[in-house]
Amino acid sequence: MLQALQATFGERYILDVQVIDIDLAPNVAWLAEYDEWVPVLTGHRAGVEARLCHYHLDAGRVAAWLAG
Repeated sequence: MLQALQATFGERYILDVQVIDIDLAPNVAWLAEYDEWVPVLTGHRAGVEARLCHYHLDAGRVAAWLAG
């Protein structure tokens, strides 16, 4: 998903991407929240988190969120 994100949007947007391995992360809440959804792409804007897609890049949804 990360490669698809960079290939699709990397030339038009400055992307600040943080990759978190939830199996190694010390945050139990992340594991509880995302365990069955990995890989998952979330976006953060104005302190609000949005789950944009999981398993595969949903370019339309990500584009709408970026435009938004």
